[in-house]
Amino acid sequence: MGNGIYAARKLESDRKTMRWSYPKYIRRMSGSKLKADPLAGAPMGRGIVLETLGIEAKQPN
Repeated sequence: MGNGIYAARKLESDRKTMRWSYPKYIRRMSGSKLKADPLAGAPMGRGIVLETLGIEAKQPN
């Protein structure tokens, strides 16, 4: 690794390559979460209607 005044590019590129050794970074950047998510990362996922149920009214006495 470079330690000089003009070593910024080398430090940045080394940092990018070294980050791939961390499992959490790999999981976050690989996109596998979006592939496995049925709502595709929708922020308002609770408002999406997946199934409609028809409930009949009870009969009065």
